[in-house]
Amino acid sequence: MAATEIAEGGAAAWRLPPDPRCASVGRSLVHDTLMALRLPGGLVDAAVLTAGELTTNALKHGLRAGPYEPVVPAELWIWSRTTPRPELVVAVFSLTVTRRAYPWSASRCPRAVP
Repeated sequence: MAATEIAEGGAAAWRLPPDPRCASVGRSLVHDTLMALRLPGGLVDAAVLTAGELTTNALKHGLRAGPYEPVVPAELWIWSRTTPRPELVVAVFSLTVTRRAYPWSASRCPRAVP
């Protein structure tokens, strides 16, 4: 089970479906995993809500780099960190890479500190 691995300092990753089930599946995975880790209910609820928003954004904006590019499903990752302090990290990754380059440098930003 993923929760056991995470509790021992490991990680778990799931590929999310590239369809309207994406957010529901992401929320369920986060809920079930955090409940198995016996985290407080309020923390679980906040994480589930956040995961729902992130997975929805991944579905809407991150499935493909362009209209003719292949669909690349998002992934949900949960892992534990020990430094600088113990914490649990929940992340949603959209694997799509756009081909557009948006050059940016501090010199072009009017509020940049020299």
